[in-house]
Amino acid sequence: MRNTFVLVFVLIAIGFVAGVGAYVFFKLVEVLDSFVRANTVAVPIFAMLSVVAPYLISRLAGFYRGGGTEVVVRSFHSEPRSFSVKKSLGYYIQSMITIGFGGSAGPEGPMVVFGAGIARAFSRIINADEDYGKRLLLSGAAAGIVAAFKAPLTGILYALEIPSRVVLRHRHFYGLYPQH
Repeated sequence: MRNTFVLVFVLIAIGFVAGVGAYVFFKLVEVLDSFVRANTVAVPIFAMLSVVAPYLISRLAGFYRGGGTEVVVRSFHSEPRSFSVKKSLGYYIQSMITIGFGGSAGPEGPMVVFGAGIARAFSRIINADEDYGKRLLLSGAAAGIVAAFKAPLTGILYALEIPSRVVLRHRHFYGLYPQH
C-alpha cells in the first residue's frame, strides 16, 4: 500500500465516483420532483412515499442512524472498517426518495455517506491498513462534500475537521477549556 501511484489513482477514482454519484443523485431528485409536480392530485400519496419508502429501504440496508456527517465522524473515530457500502447506498437512495418526493432533507448528508462508502469499497479492494483506510474515508467524505456543494475548499476543511471532532466535543482542546 506504500505505492504512491496506487494511492493517487485510488484518490482520483474516489473523487470521480463521488462526482458521478452526486450527478446521478441530483438528476434523479429532479426527475422525482418533476413527477410530483406533474401529478399534483397524488401529492398526499407522494408525501406518504417520502416517509414510508425510505423507512423500508433503511430497514433493508441496516440503516445508519443520524445525519450523514455524524455517521462518518462516528465511523472514523470508532471503527472505520465497519463502514458498509450497502448501508451507504441505502442512505443515499432513501435520502434521494425523501428529497425527490418533497420531504425535508438536504443533499450534503447522503453525499458525505456515499463518498465515504465509495472510499471504503476502494480501501477493501486495495486491502488498505487501518491508517490508510481512515485517510481514504476522510477523502471520500470530503469528495462527497465537494460534490454536494461544488466547493473544493469546503471539502478540504471538512476533512481536516473530522479528526478533531472528538477533541472538540470533550472540550480539552489545547487546554483552553477546564477539565471536569
